Parts: sequence; structure tokens; C-alpha cells
Amino acid sequence: MLIEHSHGGFKVIKVMDLDNDTDADLIVGGGGYLVWHENDGQLQFTEHIIIEDFDDTNSAEAVDMDGDGDMDIVASAFGYYYQYLGDVSWFENDGAQNFMKRTIDSDIQGANSVLVEDFDRDGDLDVAAGAWLHREIVLYENTGNQVFVKHVFTDGFEYPYALDSVDMDGDGDMDILGATDDFRGSSESNELAWYENNGTFDFPKHLIEMNMMESVVSKREIWMVMAIWISPVRVLIPA
Repeated sequence: MLIEHSHGGFKVIKVMDLDNDTDADLIVGGGGYLVWHENDGQLQFTEHIIIEDFDDTNSAEAVDMDGDGDMDIVASAFGYYYQYLGDVSWFENDGAQNFMKRTIDSDIQGANSVLVEDFDRDGDLDVAAGAWLHREIVLYENTGNQVFVKHVFTDGFEYPYALDSVDMDGDGDMDILGATDDFRGSSESNELAWYENNGTFDFPKHLIEMNMMESVVSKREIWMVMAIWISPVRVLIPA
């Protein structure tokens, strides 16, 4: 079944019931746009534009950011041209699926791979993202009412481009698992590492693997490499 879509350059697709009518809608992004496709319950979809000037949308998560019972969207834009002037924002749902952009950070070069978790376990949702050109992982602490304080991790993690959140050490809080991609096909700076949540927003880095043969560019590939790394025989299997 073909779903009509008026934009090109797909980089994001998520499935979520955005309008609380118990069927699966779609969030789609890429290029400079972010849209959602409303499912009428019969698998007929209507496209709704969220934003059309969000430069190079590359990740999105649907969550209830403000706790008002409807689904909002948190997204990253990598940015165009040499400067890669990226953006991390959340889009507030007014309850009728009209989305208002709320900027979290417009000074993040090469923003990618947003995560949304209650990292400090204070009852609200924090946001993390990779900053590819800044060569940083950035965590935005939600201090309440979606007011964010920026924390930056800069310990030699070159060109972060894939992040995921998981309780790596089983201590009850969410850590950050990340991989890098230097975009040049070189393995010299490709790393797989996890950042330990110690409750103070320090997140010390633990290296898992470096100088990987191939760049890692998605959450699926992070877990593929992790599965290989922890297996008895460490063999990198081509995808």
C-alpha cells in the first residue's frame, strides 16, 4: 500500500498514535521538513506538516514532554552547508495535533540522534543528542516546565552520530551508549563507548571498542556491534 508523501529525502520514520485514536500514525522527516501522517483507522493516511524549515531532520522521538496527556515530538536537525548549524527542539502538541516549535538548542553543530529519558530521575524528561561537528555529546537537563540546562561531554569522542539510552550497569538509571562516524570511511577515529550516569551529570566515558572496521550510523548497528563484542568470539560480520 502506497502512502502519499509530498516531501523527499527520508531520514526519520516513527510509528506512534499521535492523536490518541488507538491507531498507528507516522512521523516522517528528512531534508528540511518534519510531518506526520494521520491514520483514519482504515490505513488511509493524511499528511500534516509540522515544520518545513528544520534543516536536515535526522532523528525524532514522540513523547509527552509536558505531561499534559498528549504526544509531543522531540527532534534534531543536522544543519546544512559547511557550518552544519543544527537544532534540537521539541514540538508541543496543543491537543489537536497543532505543533508549536520550542527550541532547546540552536547552537549545536551537526545535531543528531536525540534521546528522551528522565536521566536524573526527578520526574520530568531530559534530552540528549550528539553534536557531530562539535565532537560532543550534549545532555539537556530539564529543571522543570521544559527549562533546560546544557551539559557537555567532550572527552575525545570524535564525531558522535548514533546514540541510545540503556541501563548498562544495572543500577536503575539510564546511561548513554554511543558510536562515532567520521564520514571519511576511516576506522581510525570510530569508537563505541558508553557513558555512565552517576547521578551528577558527569557521565564518565567507558570505551568498548575503537578503530572499528566500519562506521556505525544507527541504533540497530550499535546493538549489532555490541552483540558481536560481548560474544565469545569477536568477529565483525559484514551487514
